[in-house]
Amino acid sequence: MKRSPNLRLRHSLRRLLGSRGAILIEFAVAVPVFWLLICYIHDLPKLARWHERMEFCAYCLINMLQNQQYGLITSNNIRYAVAGAYLTIFTGKTMYTTANGKTPLGYSPSGNLFYVKGNDDGTASVIWSVGWFSGDDSPSPATISIKPTADLVTSGLVTVKTNVPPLEIYPELQIQPGEVKILVEVGLCYKASSPLYGFSDDRNCQDVSPKTAFGLLLLNPPHVNEIFFNKVVIFTPKPGLFNETAPQ
Repeated sequence: MKRSPNLRLRHSLRRLLGSRGAILIEFAVAVPVFWLLICYIHDLPKLARWHERMEFCAYCLINMLQNQQYGLITSNNIRYAVAGAYLTIFTGKTMYTTANGKTPLGYSPSGNLFYVKGNDDGTASVIWSVGWFSGDDSPSPATISIKPTADLVTSGLVTVKTNVPPLEIYPELQIQPGEVKILVEVGLCYKASSPLYGFSDDRNCQDVSPKTAFGLLLLNPPHVNEIFFNKVVIFTPKPGLFNETAPQ
């Protein structure tokens, strides 16, 4: 028995509508997955690039300190070395803050310098440590703040301890009895928890997520407290550059 043309048409329409529904469901599932994939493809290389830039910044800072030729390193030497090294991250004066705590990019340089000595019993001690940051109204290298790490509210990957196994200070630290090592930790300070900090265009850091500030779409940038992309590099200082007294 032959089907009527109207019956065949209705049957074809039902099949078409059914296939369209399946296509819509597949599309609804595929789009979020595709978007996540795009975000990861964008973010993962960018995160790797940030880590490379911060490591390069640390090595630039070490090179400037190691090539200082006028006796003991002073706080002023550190200020200008920090300013020079962070030019690998910032252009022009974008690393500096205004009187109201605003910066063009929302984030600013932050880091620490640790003087570590190996003890006779195989332990190690942090003899001194100083940190730097571009505080309020810091428009030039000469105004970068250098303070003992204990006076700073932020902490990083290195722990200030005395007479402990070296790995308790930093997991990659290896040091012999009587040996001196300097640990340089660089990072970027972004205070999303405080209403006092923001961008030069009047956006508040509280209103801009860290991932957005650092150009990411999905992944949150690694951080310790409010210091992002921390990178630690260890080096043996040249004789005469440092002693057991913190830079003055």
